[in-house]
Amino acid sequence: MLVILAVESALVGMLCGATVQLLTGSVAWGIAVGVVGAVTSFVVWMLVGYRGYRSVWRVHEPLRRSGPGGAGPSRRSS
Repeated sequence: MLVILAVESALVGMLCGATVQLLTGSVAWGIAVGVVGAVTSFVVWMLVGYRGYRSVWRVHEPLRRSGPGGAGPSRRSS
């Protein structure tokens, strides 16, 4: 997922930078806006993914209990 996120952010940055360069003709502004767009996209999608991850863990119930008071894995004595 992280690789997909990095590629998507790079594409967003290139699209933003190319659009600014096309409209203004300035390479420096195109690079600056492209970097800001890529970083912003990366951070926003990381936060969205983290919120989804945390919401799943909030409602997660393990199928098997282990530890004190729970039925741990069976142990055979030889």
